[in-house]
Amino acid sequence: MIQLSVIRDLVAIFGVIAGFSYYVLTVRNANKARWKDILLQRINTVDDDFYSKWRTYALGGINTYEEWLKYDEEHPEAYGFISYASQMLNSIGALLKDNMVDADSLFSVYSPIIIIWTWERYKIITDFYREHINLPSYLENFEYLYHEAKRRFPEMVSREDWNVLHNEYKKRIQ
Repeated sequence: MIQLSVIRDLVAIFGVIAGFSYYVLTVRNANKARWKDILLQRINTVDDDFYSKWRTYALGGINTYEEWLKYDEEHPEAYGFISYASQMLNSIGALLKDNMVDADSLFSVYSPIIIIWTWERYKIITDFYREHINLPSYLENFEYLYHEAKRRFPEMVSREDWNVLHNEYKKRIQ
């Protein structure tokens, strides 16, 4: 027969396990909520000026690092925006990669077109930094975000294809 003290000890052990589990889940949910707040605060920085600059710098026809250097000399203000946009998207990619935000929620707030086209535009810079400056993990979370967007939206038109389509359309309406 089981003694009363053994039953009491088992109940106490299960109580400690339940309390610890509740604590861990509460801390984890609070941490996720904090990161979601950070993500939502970042949205406030995406305004008309951001989109105007994004359109100017992300849709151009730069295909090599040498072309980028020439463009950077002609448009020195571009570097600041590119750094800001790539670091912002890298931070968002880190949140997604670490499961701090839900992918469906993220892509309902941040347009996949911004993510995909920005990565396609700045990949040449990222590749240069990774290879020549010896930063192999440079913007790896942004790249993760890009691949996740491409996986979820495989039919999205690439930046290069959009430029062709856009130019053809402009010719037709003129």
